[in-house]
Amino acid sequence: MNHSTIFQNSKTALIGFDGFIDKIFKIKKTSKTFFDKSSEFGDYILEKRGNNFSLEIEEIFTKIGGNGTILANALSNLGIKSDLIASLGFPNVDSIFQNIHSNCSLHSYANPGYAYAYEFYDNKIMLAENGALNSINWQSLKEIIGRDYLINLFENNDLYCLVNWSEIMGMTSIWEGILQEIIPKLSNSKDKIVFFDLADCSNRASNEIQNILSIISTFSKNVKVILSLNKNETEAVFKVIFPKENLVFEEKGKKIFDFLNIEKLVLHHSKESYCFCKNDGLIFANTFFQQKPLISTGAGDHFNAGFCASILQDYTNVEALQFANAAAGFYISTGESPNFNQVIQYIQNQ
Repeated sequence: MNHSTIFQNSKTALIGFDGFIDKIFKIKKTSKTFFDKSSEFGDYILEKRGNNFSLEIEEIFTKIGGNGTILANALSNLGIKSDLIASLGFPNVDSIFQNIHSNCSLHSYANPGYAYAYEFYDNKIMLAENGALNSINWQSLKEIIGRDYLINLFENNDLYCLVNWSEIMGMTSIWEGILQEIIPKLSNSKDKIVFFDLADCSNRASNEIQNILSIISTFSKNVKVILSLNKNETEAVFKVIFPKENLVFEEKGKKIFDFLNIEKLVLHHSKESYCFCKNDGLIFANTFFQQKPLISTGAGDHFNAGFCASILQDYTNVEALQFANAAAGFYISTGESPNFNQVIQYIQNQ
């Protein structure tokens, strides 16, 4: 890996389209201890069934939220100049988003949603209050931001991160609108990279998942497509495409990759990450696993940021996975978005 102190090229990224304010909580088991595992919390609820009960929660902190917003801030911290189109407050950007790194230019079209994350060491429960985001679609986005302005933003960026399809019901129309009205207007679409992250799609209907996968596959006719899936998302997507097959995680990834016929498929979970790619076949890397992470909300977004930054820097796929794992590892162990030097130092210290 190139251990220069900053990314050397001038490639840029455009990220959209969600924005949330995250409130991170832990749930108290006693006055001095927390529920460490969600199974403990679940067992507690089952024991109390038929009875009312109350528990104390402790807010750990409030931070910027939304897959796109966290990803944009993480990319910007890594040295990538970015444009973020998101629900950050309208007509004025909410003060919490003023903390996003100065490498990122903000373009807001709606008020943010709120996400309440109850974290355990093994997973988390996310409860979202979407608010204005429930009424956003391609037509409203065009009217507020402006179609020509959107075309200009896409023209002047090298990589597009289209994320959080699952939580925003109008996101399908937004991705379709980009495919139909933006991509054909670009002067060099074949050189562009589109990075997709569905987010947890287990609550979406099979026909909805099939439709969005078809849209992603269609993108690949005009641009280079990368799809990133965590373990839960991989399971949900595989179940829709191959409902009668039962394979191990890695084999499921290969089947999804072949089915979609895209440039790269990236799979990641707490202990392992994979990259299926047309040129290099299958790439595997161990993560920097944390038994007791300080924070888990946003870990996948930091992984994605590390991978996207590496791709823009023309790292190999092996290096990109290593860098992505380290960016996520640093974040979950410190609660902070790392800069480039911190990621490199983190790798060297392991």
